[in-house]
Amino acid sequence: MSIQSGEIMKSNKQKYNVTVDLFHVEWEIDFEIDHSVMTDKDLHLINNFWSNSEDRLDDCDGDIVQVVLKMLARDALFLMVECPTSEKGLIERFKSEEGWPALDGSTGILITYVEALDLDYDAFEVKKVKS
Repeated sequence: MSIQSGEIMKSNKQKYNVTVDLFHVEWEIDFEIDHSVMTDKDLHLINNFWSNSEDRLDDCDGDIVQVVLKMLARDALFLMVECPTSEKGLIERFKSEEGWPALDGSTGILITYVEALDLDYDAFEVKKVKS
């Protein structure tokens, strides 16, 4: 999974792109974080909600933004596999997910783009299994 930051918009708004190559299918999601609203302290609270928070932080060399966006992208991907939707639909679905703030920009994090997950029918293979 990789994260690239984009150009800074206005005061403390920063765009981020998160990608993952999953079973030879690349998938991506974009976020905008207003760091004047969603501070590093808030990001640490999100990370610390789940166990192994220190391990994740160590894996990302202490970059709390990377930690939270990787977790957020992973959870978004799980939701997209379960029931594909748009950015607006994904934001709505996260309202019932434990441990996450609103992702509509009101808390400083906004989902700005989510790629449709396209699993090609022809990519699946069926094999008989001996009993």
